[in-house]
Amino acid sequence: AIAMSYMDRIGFADQPYLVYRHHDAGHQHMHIVSTSIQNDATCISLHNIARDRSEPARKAIELEFGLLVAENKKKNPSAGIRPIDLERASYGKLSTKRAISSVLEGVLHSYRFTSLAEFNALLRCFNVVADRGLEDSEMFKKEGLVYAVLDGVGNKIGVPLKASSFYAKPTLKTLEKIFARNSLKPKPDARLTARKIDRVISRFEKLTRSTLLSELRKNGVELVIRENESGLIYGTTYIDHGLRAVIKGSALGKSYGAKAIVEMLGPLDVGRTYLKPSAPGVGVVGKTSMLFGNAGKGLVDVLLADTFEATEPELLRKRKTARKRRR
Repeated sequence: AIAMSYMDRIGFADQPYLVYRHHDAGHQHMHIVSTSIQNDATCISLHNIARDRSEPARKAIELEFGLLVAENKKKNPSAGIRPIDLERASYGKLSTKRAISSVLEGVLHSYRFTSLAEFNALLRCFNVVADRGLEDSEMFKKEGLVYAVLDGVGNKIGVPLKASSFYAKPTLKTLEKIFARNSLKPKPDARLTARKIDRVISRFEKLTRSTLLSELRKNGVELVIRENESGLIYGTTYIDHGLRAVIKGSALGKSYGAKAIVEMLGPLDVGRTYLKPSAPGVGVVGKTSMLFGNAGKGLVDVLLADTFEATEPELLRKRKTARKRRR
């Protein structure tokens, strides 16, 4: 309906045209392909068509179909951007640019990170990545940067968007300024993060990777495991959403690094128990029986007995009492 209204308003209603709805770029839009040659071989004038016909048609269609008004978006850059709730950018459910913008606006100035690697560890929590390209590429040499959406297993999907196309302008130069500023801020208390991690790993002898990640997430901590193409784990990074900080595993200690994580992981979850089996003949009943001088008898037998034999300490107390009376 939008395409038909537009073609009618610009004078192309009787022309053949092809419409393609595009979901993969910064916002949903349509491409329309047509011809200005009419059936009688005459040509539709294209002189100032953008100013005289296309622009008025666009404004009328925005009102007719309740679309986002372009002028308002220019005056107010935040118009059309959803409240920053840091929802994961989900390819196909939300326009790429809006989804990435939501994540960037939420993390750029509220989390502490001091390098592109740490920044990407944070972005990956929300299925986004900042990519400089290959080292021998022109983009890398010119210090370019693009942002892309990641699928559930960390592969880039869709059309990458230039950093300069976002309102916040999160280019590499901008990020480097943020890195420098964050490095001057006080470091977060890593002990608080370590305690959250300890609450999880102390409950298991072994646990699967999925259990480790999900249990940490319940405690407000995301674990990003770095591994090479062969699957060898070589590094860990923790994102503490409570502290709003990105912390390397090595900064927390050996118990939180790659080697410790590898040793911790297993094919099944094995809970840790702290109960030790009692030694034979040792227990509360035995201690109680000795107290009453009835070793070998059960506690119930002792309590129901009419009399009981006094132990040696009991006899000594009676003798001392008798001596005092004599005096």
